[in-house]
Amino acid sequence: MFIGDESSFAAVGAHYWEAFCDDCSYGLKPTLAPFKKMAKDVRHSWDETVAIAVRQYPLSPAEKALIERMGVVIETNSLAALSMSAS
Repeated sequence: MFIGDESSFAAVGAHYWEAFCDDCSYGLKPTLAPFKKMAKDVRHSWDETVAIAVRQYPLSPAEKALIERMGVVIETNSLAALSMSAS
């Protein structure tokens, strides 16, 4: 999916959100509000999910390492989302 003229997540900036909203006849603020909320909330939700999994299942060191790497990706992408949606 393109945001503005970009198809790469890392390349999207605030001006591309404006172009996307213009192309789709969406309001910029109403579009970005839930996107920003999701970007802020996703890490907390991930942490809660991990805490439940750790309590309920005996995880191997490899599984714990995978969960940690996934958390880093989630954190990186949520920070990028907040940055790209800054207006």
